[in-house]
Amino acid sequence: MDHDTLMDLSDLVRENKKHEQSQLDLFKEVLKKSHGLIKRKNKDGFRQTTYEIPTIMWGKPKYDIVALRNYMMHHLHENGFYVDLLPNGRSIYICWDERYLDLDKFYRHKTQVEREYKQKMVAGCYPEGVNQDTMNFRQQKQREIQQQRDQRFKLQKDRFSHLHQRY
Repeated sequence: MDHDTLMDLSDLVRENKKHEQSQLDLFKEVLKKSHGLIKRKNKDGFRQTTYEIPTIMWGKPKYDIVALRNYMMHHLHENGFYVDLLPNGRSIYICWDERYLDLDKFYRHKTQVEREYKQKMVAGCYPEGVNQDTMNFRQQKQREIQQQRDQRFKLQKDRFSHLHQRY
């Protein structure tokens, strides 16, 4: 097979993953904006609102509005909100009145998110391929090195202490 006729598929996969990640980042950004709207409405005494999915966002890559709408509805619902699609297909109804909240779903989801966060934090404490035993070994070595430095410093101090004494 000729090298010129072979296309590197890993480049395509990498590019697709990059595109998917930018879409996900954009979806998260829009979801956070809806959280801000909910907080503002709640502060004003409302317990429901509608959120219109933006068709385009200036300076952002094109995205699938239906995918964004589904993403938002899923995450708001998982958060315990009552969510419904309005007839125009681009707006969603969000309600957080206590009578309609799914608190069990909220607490289950919160517990899961906290567990995943803790796992990421523990995993993030160690570089890839490094485990707790390796970290303990490194820390012990660092303590030994510090003790050796302290001993050398003490020896030098004792050796030259007569220069610092006043007669």
